[in-house]
Amino acid sequence: MELREKLVAEMRDIFLEMDEDGSGTMTLEELQAGLNDPRVLSYFSALGLELDDTARLFSLIDDDGSGDVSIDEFLDGCLRLKGQAKSIDMHSMIHQMRKLEDRFTDFSMEMSGALYGITGGAFTGTMEVAGDYILQSTEQNTI
Repeated sequence: MELREKLVAEMRDIFLEMDEDGSGTMTLEELQAGLNDPRVLSYFSALGLELDDTARLFSLIDDDGSGDVSIDEFLDGCLRLKGQAKSIDMHSMIHQMRKLEDRFTDFSMEMSGALYGITGGAFTGTMEVAGDYILQSTEQNTI
């Protein structure tokens, strides 16, 4: 068995052990309970995953933000984050930047709509957000 396949098989077994209710997903609480097992702790340590902040680790693995982690999210997340502590920090930044980008896009769309309403549809500019044109006007009216 190839090393990566063996690693994935072991991680799958760990996930199934930590999934206390057998739901096929793991919650933050189940992860925290699983980390009380010295065997699980040593496995995560061997992967180079820092467990000082379990909530942060869980949020990075929980890609869809649902509050529970499927086995695929768990496997992908652990493989993505394994390595030096710098890896988890980089992925934390990426995760935070994606959330910030989503919030900024929503805000920009709201402001474009408000500006369009205030000007009675005569908004003369073009607002660009993350490469997408949100609102354009072909008329050149002034307020």
